[in-house]
Amino acid sequence: MLILAAVFTGLTFAVYGGLVPQANRMLTFGNDRRTGFVLVASIMVLIITSVTTMYMAGRHYAASYVFAESLAGIAEGTSLEQVERSITTAYDLSNSDVYARQVASYQIARMNTLFTLGDPTPEQQQQFQAAVANGVNAAQLAVDTDGSDALNWATLGAVYSVISLAGIEGAYDRGKEAFLQARALDPHNPAYVLAEAQLESRNGNLESAKAFAQEAITMRPRYIEAVNFLSQLEVATGNLEGAINSTLAAVRLEPQNPSRPYQLGVLYSSDGQIENATVAFERAVVLDPQFANARYFLALAYVEQGRVADAIEQLRVVAELNPDNVDLPVLIGQLEAGQNVAIPEVGDVTEPDPVSTDGESVTTADIPDTPLISPVNPGSLPNGDANDDAGTPAIIDTGSETIEAE
Repeated sequence: MLILAAVFTGLTFAVYGGLVPQANRMLTFGNDRRTGFVLVASIMVLIITSVTTMYMAGRHYAASYVFAESLAGIAEGTSLEQVERSITTAYDLSNSDVYARQVASYQIARMNTLFTLGDPTPEQQQQFQAAVANGVNAAQLAVDTDGSDALNWATLGAVYSVISLAGIEGAYDRGKEAFLQARALDPHNPAYVLAEAQLESRNGNLESAKAFAQEAITMRPRYIEAVNFLSQLEVATGNLEGAINSTLAAVRLEPQNPSRPYQLGVLYSSDGQIENATVAFERAVVLDPQFANARYFLALAYVEQGRVADAIEQLRVVAELNPDNVDLPVLIGQLEAGQNVAIPEVGDVTEPDPVSTDGESVTTADIPDTPLISPVNPGSLPNGDANDDAGTPAIIDTGSETIEAE
């Protein structure tokens, strides 16, 4: 476009000079070498500046295209590891805090998934350590790239918030500092207040967490995530009445969300209010007929009320949604035979199409050519022996500092 602009500008002046009679002015630089040198130097500077601008703009455009394609790949079933590699490529083309922040968010998701494993294998422990290092590194790069963006600081705080659950020394304090910085940059955003509440909750400071959650709701009364989190805190502190009131508010704020009456039904069941629990579970099933856990709890409530036929009907639907569950047919048979049965725990029932976390490794023996991802504890040691010393505290190098996992 710059070349076309130059060509047509020249043609315009040439045509104008030929069509409009006027006194012509002639500029001659042949007799003045100094002026000619300045002109040539100016033209060279202009050309170099134009080429450099076009090069940088091209890299930025290419990075944006790669980033957009990587996000589109998620909907098409591309693995998270491939998406991360594409975003890393985008970051190498153009060092944008958006790309670094996106990688950090994926590492947070991976850490959350791995942390919920009851008995992680040595390989999964290595994956968690890699996610910690890469998450901190990517979030810190986002902050270093643009420290004026509150979202970058919040992302860094979210990374430390998750790894504080692992007992990593100093993670809580660093997460607190990051969230305070985010709130200072964007003081009217309740999301950062709720994130700080989650940090406090993860570190056992439930009363402080409740205070932050209440502050977030005060800032935005229709903040459904904060209302839901507050109800969970009420349950954790043994305040079922407060939890029920918070969840009722959530149901009113989000009447078409089946998870809200489901949560309310669980709370009513815990409080012994079986009739109210039944109404809540029935509402959840109406909103989402494939809500397996809602139907399962509804069946439990029916059994409590002596409505065995209704309970069997619900359990049959749950069995259809969970064809691999071997306990449900046995339970249905016992109810049909009129036996007193021991109801299985909720954990035995899952929703259709569960998210699988198998087969996705985040460790590698190769050293990638990017500051976003770095290998931590590769799958094998240099001598080929796997590292199975799970009892030794792990030293995690985050690039800018070293922290110790307890």
